[in-house]
Amino acid sequence: MKTLRLAGLFLPALLWAEPSAPVPVWEGAPPAETLKAKPGQDPKGILNKNGHRTDVMIPEFVVWPAAKPNAPFIIVCPGGGYGILAEEHEGAEVARRLNAQGVGAAVLRYRVPRRDNDKPWTVPVLDARKAIELVRARAVEWNADPKKIGILGFSAGGNLAARVAYSPAEAGVARPDFAGDGLPRLPLCAG
Repeated sequence: MKTLRLAGLFLPALLWAEPSAPVPVWEGAPPAETLKAKPGQDPKGILNKNGHRTDVMIPEFVVWPAAKPNAPFIIVCPGGGYGILAEEHEGAEVARRLNAQGVGAAVLRYRVPRRDNDKPWTVPVLDARKAIELVRARAVEWNADPKKIGILGFSAGGNLAARVAYSPAEAGVARPDFAGDGLPRLPLCAG
């Protein structure tokens, strides 16, 4: 498993592809669901004025295909304490910048809020692993190399990415080929 630090990634981006329509993570009802949408509420979540998505009952992801074939592809997991998704600044903005660098990307809208306060990652891990399977299966469609599928997360999304990357998976296709985080590097102090 390769681990990447992507601090240098956040340079001004000028060009990126148009994102796809949302792609459902699961066919039919997702497994392990314990919450239901309120009457009249969109089960795909509510995007508030701050760019945060809440109340996701049906997970999905939005793809920014790479411009050229056989590119690396990164699934981006926004943070939000497993209670919300900071979708704009830790999701779409990151995907646009990756895409401007020639990397395909997808922003994962995993299920929030927490289903389990003791292990809030349990349900999102299912969503992330299934997203990896789907991206790998459809890699050619999005100009990605199916052997270069990675995962990147911020805050709770970083916790999710690490759990998916370093925990045993039921199937080999559910593990990423590399993982990264968006943390800046701190200078080392000479003592």
